[in-house]
Amino acid sequence: MTDASACSMTPSTPAALTTCEVRFHHAERAVVAQSRVLANEVPIALVFNGISHAVMMGTPLDLEDFAIGFALSEGIIDHASDCYGIDVRPVDAAAAGLPAGMNGMQVQVDISSRCFARLKDHRRSISGRTGCGVCGVESFAALDLSFDALPARDWVSQVDLPTVLTGRDLLGIAQTGTGKTAAFMLPSLQRLHAARRIPKPQQIRMLVLAPTRELASQIAASAEAYGKQLRTSVGVIFGGTAPNKSVRTVARGLDVLVATPGRLLDLVEQRAINLSELEILVLDEADQMLDRGADATGVVEHDRAERSVIDRINDHDWRSADRH
Repeated sequence: MTDASACSMTPSTPAALTTCEVRFHHAERAVVAQSRVLANEVPIALVFNGISHAVMMGTPLDLEDFAIGFALSEGIIDHASDCYGIDVRPVDAAAAGLPAGMNGMQVQVDISSRCFARLKDHRRSISGRTGCGVCGVESFAALDLSFDALPARDWVSQVDLPTVLTGRDLLGIAQTGTGKTAAFMLPSLQRLHAARRIPKPQQIRMLVLAPTRELASQIAASAEAYGKQLRTSVGVIFGGTAPNKSVRTVARGLDVLVATPGRLLDLVEQRAINLSELEILVLDEADQMLDRGADATGVVEHDRAERSVIDRINDHDWRSADRH
């Protein structure tokens, strides 16, 4: 059950909205600062008849209606009349074991004894996370909000975003695991989004070449995550899979395609892909592709003359690449 001492204090209720200052790197106007108002997310504990049943992150608005909707959708109650009362109160961050300054909200829901007995039977049969929160926990600690900040990266301040956004060629060198995928993917996605062009069938706007299927899959997953709010279409193709599957992947046209060189050149030769409108070309782990004998030049020859090339080479493998 949530710590009673957390409820005995009188912490401030978290604000429903928060203002954030964001910076956009625009291709023509350089850095543009804007103020955005966003919905605030706070830790919320739903407590039914004294038992903390679900802990989640959510907005502190209309928590009474949210609690009723949650209880109905999860089958905790059958009808709204099964709820006898709801008490919403703020929870002090320090008392609840939350990060400093992150006050939470506790929603006490009083339900009928029949529904509560069913809830207890259900709790005995489940453990771990559900789609809406963490069920069967006793505190806000289940949210695991006390995480270490990402370490500072010296190379981040050296990334020349205006150069990337204007489409000029750029070479980046850094060690593995330093977040280089974000360094080339984020500004590239912003450039694609600013142009607001929809690719035609078989056309690709941004091509990322990778030496292995594992790396290609990882880059594609990152591109999907980074471009989710931009509704960026992302595809990945590599050898070892059915060729028809790769053809179907590129058939509708894509904003971003991640590929291994061999499979890509197969599609080019089959005229299943059109690179004439390619805007950005990224050679990821170029040294490994050279070591493996990949013919990246065959891809570049199909690219138009005014292309943007971002070539990423790992620092620890630079000597092997230098031999070529």
